[in-house]
Amino acid sequence: MSQLNGEPDPRPRATGRCTNDDPAAILLVGLTGNIAAGKSTVGQLLAAHGFLVIDADRLGHAVLEQPEIQQALVERFGDQVLGDDRRIDRTRLGAVVFGDAQAREFLNHITHPRIRAREQESVAAWSADHNPGIAVTEAALLVETGGASRYHRLVVVTADDELRLERLAQRGLDAEHARRRMDSQMAQHEKVKVADYLIDNSRTLQALATRVDDVVESLRRDLEALVAGTDADAG
Repeated sequence: MSQLNGEPDPRPRATGRCTNDDPAAILLVGLTGNIAAGKSTVGQLLAAHGFLVIDADRLGHAVLEQPEIQQALVERFGDQVLGDDRRIDRTRLGAVVFGDAQAREFLNHITHPRIRAREQESVAAWSADHNPGIAVTEAALLVETGGASRYHRLVVVTADDELRLERLAQRGLDAEHARRRMDSQMAQHEKVKVADYLIDNSRTLQALATRVDDVVESLRRDLEALVAGTDADAG
């Protein structure tokens, strides 16, 4: 059941069920949100509570360093995606795939399986010393790609559009570029519909930390239910 409105959640969930006899009683949590919503800040706060927090973007950077991935990208897009050091330049690659659905699909097709494999390796290694535990994966496109179904719980971070524009301006993006980046993503309200826990990051850092504390307590109860062998999808 959705933790937001009490209605049945149409999103399929992770099928793994852990019990006290399971070697890895790990609650898998997806953390997502649109650009400049503040999901990385939320990830840092969750890590401070002892959760494993995996940054899928960093995993993606590592995957782009793999020779076979670089070769596939150059064969598809040419040398325009290479930097002066003849390695994949993420800024140039981003410019190529931005606004091109087929190009993004190709990029996701060759990189996402490897990113998921690294994610699973990270969870497995961490769970050896943290069992039971809560593992969080921070990723921007969990809902869009259908990846949210791999997790027991989905946390969505939102923020007011004007505030997000201000944050992007602080990163050096001009208003037009920032607006185009925002408009290229799935609308926030669509992600909210499939969230188990919603975190609004439109106020102060203290208010954010308080809301994160509330979500942490709920996730710990979810973990207890998972370890007990009850349905982790029961809200």
